[in-house]
Amino acid sequence: MTPLVVVLAAAAVTALLIAGYLFGARAGRAARAAMLEEREAQGARVMALEARLAAQPARPRDDQVKTELEGMLAPLLDRERIGRELSGIRVGGGGLGELPKLLDAIAQKAGFSHVVLSDESGLPLAASTGAAEVEALAGTAAFFLTLAERAERAELPRPMSCVVLDETNRMTLHRMFVVGAARYTVSAVSRGMNLAPGALDPALSPLERALTRREIA
Repeated sequence: MTPLVVVLAAAAVTALLIAGYLFGARAGRAARAAMLEEREAQGARVMALEARLAAQPARPRDDQVKTELEGMLAPLLDRERIGRELSGIRVGGGGLGELPKLLDAIAQKAGFSHVVLSDESGLPLAASTGAAEVEALAGTAAFFLTLAERAERAELPRPMSCVVLDETNRMTLHRMFVVGAARYTVSAVSRGMNLAPGALDPALSPLERALTRREIA
């Protein structure tokens, strides 16, 4: 109900009350006739207002509004929670041997089917538990690294991530990153969940820490 409708309705009701009062207070026939006409006119306006009010959508209850807001905010809050958990993954000091555990943690926290880490030559360095088509994913990731190199040679902005949707409705996210002088790609596969190009960004910090320790070792 809009404020204008409320004001008009209140004015109409007030006018009706005043009209009834004057109808009883004034004794003259002309005055009574004028009041009757005014009362009928006010009644018509009230009926019109009631029709307008009936056409207004009902105001949802507070709990319904809360539920709708929670539904709209849920994906954003969930994405923020996953990002915090990915960036907070702890990296052990085991060098290359820690990478599978790290990829398992990324897959579990973000809900990926499997995660593969590969180098710039297209060779897989590590994969999460139960990962399938590891070599194929690493080879595809190397293809995107080649595209990034071509973009650099053409003085174009370097692509950093790519999301691929195949005919089986499987989505694969390839995220390229650099540690020292070496380039790597982390690839994540998901079914039934839309992947944004930046979905793996929070996981880059623990990956970079693990690979830096590997380089030092």
